[in-house]
Amino acid sequence: MEKEDKQLLLKLLSIHGISGFESNVRDFIKKQIKPLVDEVRTDKLGNLIAIHRGRKKRIMLAAHMDEIGFLVRKIHNNGSIEIEPVGTSDLSIFVGERIAIITKKERIPGIITTKRISKGDNLEENLKLEDMIIDTGLAKKELIKKGVEIGSNIVFLENPMFIANNKLIVSKAIDNRVGCSILLGLAKKLKNTPNEIYYIFSIQEEIGLTGGSTFAYNLNPDFAIAVDVTDTNDFEEEPTIILNEGPAITIEDPNMISDSKLNETLKKIAKKNKIKYQLEINEKGTTDATNIEVSKEGIPCTSVCVPVRNVHTTFTIASLNDIDMTFKLLYELLKK
Repeated sequence: MEKEDKQLLLKLLSIHGISGFESNVRDFIKKQIKPLVDEVRTDKLGNLIAIHRGRKKRIMLAAHMDEIGFLVRKIHNNGSIEIEPVGTSDLSIFVGERIAIITKKERIPGIITTKRISKGDNLEENLKLEDMIIDTGLAKKELIKKGVEIGSNIVFLENPMFIANNKLIVSKAIDNRVGCSILLGLAKKLKNTPNEIYYIFSIQEEIGLTGGSTFAYNLNPDFAIAVDVTDTNDFEEEPTIILNEGPAITIEDPNMISDSKLNETLKKIAKKNKIKYQLEINEKGTTDATNIEVSKEGIPCTSVCVPVRNVHTTFTIASLNDIDMTFKLLYELLKK
């Protein structure tokens, strides 16, 4: 990965933008992509649509901007704060995380803990949402004075870092700022492609694929690809998705079966250009491709995903090499 591409990814990962509150991410991407395309617009829901005009095939690439996080659900008189998850994950993962509550006035730092841990006991064996609290060290009156209210955003404060001799990146929001960075890189390198390409940066994927339900209907492309991340299982005895072995092309997930012709094309391009790839049947999650596929009279669609460890945590791990190979595969598909 080139130095400037790495810096772009770091900037994307550092921006806070949980589902429903993606405006800062959208503003940054809009500024980056505007000089690279012919048209940029935002739809009524908040999806960012960037268009490279062309005379050949009409192609859609989609990557979601949102990340998981929490909202303030209740402020107790003692200053502890109950939380509401935005996106799904194992709640116990977040105990001990450093967070900030975002208000119109300021960012208020705090930690995620539980009442039992707060008084020196061990973590609950069967942790429930109602056991978890935010501790800012402030009383309720102080919190309200600072602008904390029901629905205030709670974001993670972990900074990205590199490990494994700078070959792997660890961060929050890798799902799916990695996909956003790949689309930005493609827009930069595909300025002369004869194809008409729609770069879609979608909202609220983590809470039900909301953004993907709308933009595809109006654009009606010849085919579409969701660029996202997927789980590895490379610590198992017989792994099927492995870090550093290239992008995963989705065959099936719980909500869709990908277009077989499109997948075959991707496989042929990968083999011709000596790009590693993996084939995935995903039993856990899905992507924006689910809703794109059934838009209008139907759109041939698949997902191309960067393999990651520890998805939906602040310590998600991705390989820079996998990101590069995902970019190269899509570039080779779209350049002619």
